[in-house]
Amino acid sequence: MKSVQLQFQNKQLEKAYEVMQQLPGTNTYSMANIIRLTPARTGIEIDLGKLDGIQKNDPVLSLEQNFVGIVSEITDRTSIIQLINTTEFLTNQGISVTVRGRETTMGILEYDLSANSPIVDKIPEDQIIQAGDVIETIGGDLSKYPAGLRIGTVSEVSAGSLGISVQAALTIPEFPKPNESMVIIVHSSSIP
Repeated sequence: MKSVQLQFQNKQLEKAYEVMQQLPGTNTYSMANIIRLTPARTGIEIDLGKLDGIQKNDPVLSLEQNFVGIVSEITDRTSIIQLINTTEFLTNQGISVTVRGRETTMGILEYDLSANSPIVDKIPEDQIIQAGDVIETIGGDLSKYPAGLRIGTVSEVSAGSLGISVQAALTIPEFPKPNESMVIIVHSSSIP
């Protein structure tokens, strides 16, 4: 049993190392182990904290390089990550986003309570967005997160609630999956 666990941990470390080699050199990164899901299942606890350089609002990536959450609470040795695929996160804050490859198409990632799903809202009508487009953080002065953090994929496009903009339903990858035991913390000087 111990041998199987060690093999699994080794594969996770190898995968995390490969992912970190592919990430932009404009930020620094830390690998962290997932300790457990929080009781409400809206977050995860990791084994890095203040003494490891973790700061509140640091973005967190899965090993599939998806933006899965932010650091919301910190102790000296552990941190709580609030997951972005939860109603609680998207109801309380919007994230400035864009379409990968079409950076002029912008909107706000929010939660549509009536549809019970994440959406990209406030997209100007003259912007091109379609099913299958990859949505990522916009970065720069318009966002508190670095540019290019992949969030999800557009599943459907419709008229906005006021009829003067477009909105897109979004599919955010499930996280954490049973076989995921590590995450990557993004440290960026642009994060407050």
